[in-house]
Amino acid sequence: MARSELLTDLAGLEEDGDMTLTVAGTRNGVTAVQLEVSTTGVSVDTLTAALQQARMARLRLLDVMEAALPAERGNQV
Repeated sequence: MARSELLTDLAGLEEDGDMTLTVAGTRNGVTAVQLEVSTTGVSVDTLTAALQQARMARLRLLDVMEAALPAERGNQV
């Protein structure tokens, strides 16, 4: 069995690999997904793990962004 590893990359530096998964969204859910696969397929277990890891990274990033904002700014034009 080939060794596989899931990496979370927030900087946008894509590595050469068999799969690239990009997920965007809010705390309430996913709003966009892009999946690039360069092999004959990806297992359901690998895809499930990648989506779970992407969720945790998205929520952590939202935490950091919210902590950096001094307060809600409302609708400014």
